[in-house]
Amino acid sequence: LGQIHDSILADCPPDEVDDYLRMAQRIMTRELAKVWKWLIVPLQIEAEVSPVNGSWHEKKGYAIAV
Repeated sequence: LGQIHDSILADCPPDEVDDYLRMAQRIMTRELAKVWKWLIVPLQIEAEVSPVNGSWHEKKGYAIAV
């Protein structure tokens, strides 16, 4: 079992969060594997979102709408 942990910090308008996260999930879990054939394990992402002008302390887990 292996785990790779990487983070991406993105600023986007609150009404575009779901679209952004769906796009990020598609690219990171499906599209990368098409280009990098050596990726043979299932990939997953998790998201945390903070309110506008909020701090990292205020971020909460966010379910990615399918």
